[in-house]
Amino acid sequence: RFDPYDPFTSSYREIPQVLHTPELNIQVDSLPARPDGFSGGVGRLSISGQLDKTTLKANTPLKLTVTVSGQGNLNMLSQPNVSFPSQFDTYDTRQTENYEITADGINGDIAYEFMAVPQREGRLVIPPVQLIYFDLDAHDYRTLNTDSFQVTVTPGDGGSSDMNDFSDVSARQLDIHTIKTGPAHPYLPGHT
Repeated sequence: RFDPYDPFTSSYREIPQVLHTPELNIQVDSLPARPDGFSGGVGRLSISGQLDKTTLKANTPLKLTVTVSGQGNLNMLSQPNVSFPSQFDTYDTRQTENYEITADGINGDIAYEFMAVPQREGRLVIPPVQLIYFDLDAHDYRTLNTDSFQVTVTPGDGGSSDMNDFSDVSARQLDIHTIKTGPAHPYLPGHT
């Protein structure tokens, strides 16, 4: 009740009500067996790769950018694996995130920049980079691959053509020798 001439004298009373939401039935399906190399990605994803140059001199840095984009749990992806040939020295990977959280989930991309330096000249092939993720539309694991990357390495300015490939054991045995052989010094640890 409400008195328009004296609003302070109006009164009210509480009437308890019990409310119920409609019942929801949820079916949880079991996941298929997880494949080796699973990235942790779930959603609708794609992968691409790009070299900053395809022809370079030996001992010159090369940058391979691998980009994973789409909608899904981009923030939980593990870094893709790049198998550079043994002629490359590799360095730490730089990761750049460019995504936003929306009502539909996380949308955007993550770019991984792999730095490598070829030590010898020749025509080298970097194998395709693989992404294994769980596709929400197909309800199954999917494997995506970039194209392979071909690099032409010309002789460098520092005579790189004479460098040895130390992944080869015979080259290590010919080039790396012990500094000193013989009994240990009497004042060094381990001397008996």
